[in-house]
Amino acid sequence: WLYEMLSVLKKNDVVAVSCKEYPRSDADLFSRVQMWTHYNWLGMANQDKILSKPVSSDYQTLRKHSQLTDVACLIKEAVFSKYKFRGEYAEDIDLGLRLIHDGYKIAYVSSVGVVHSHTRSCYYYLKRSYLDSYSMSKLFSDFPPSKSEMDFNDLCNEMIFTYFN
Repeated sequence: WLYEMLSVLKKNDVVAVSCKEYPRSDADLFSRVQMWTHYNWLGMANQDKILSKPVSSDYQTLRKHSQLTDVACLIKEAVFSKYKFRGEYAEDIDLGLRLIHDGYKIAYVSSVGVVHSHTRSCYYYLKRSYLDSYSMSKLFSDFPPSKSEMDFNDLCNEMIFTYFN
């Protein structure tokens, strides 16, 4: 997989390449479904893609053109030294966005991949979903808002109530 990713980096006009992730055999069902849904939504389930800045700048289009995952990613050293990761969460998506905004191309390879998944509790997925939405709303100005009218304190109280019942 590493050789294939390096080949894509060297043979194409790209500065970074990442690849598909496959769930472990003991991964929980939610992790498996989430991974499958994510790659299908991106339109990358079974095809390699060269990604660049799209004409449209809406959330969905930009997100689908900025896919980098730091689980398995190769980035040219000079480019990474210049851009680096920012933030504590969604740093790979932020990097992909900045690269395509500045006119670089990145690659996503689904023909090779790495095994990476988790077996986590429902509570973990609840926290992760909240953090995903929060982070995407910071990266994309038109990220769809939450349908909940609940404030953060109410949300925390509901989570605690759910956990203990």
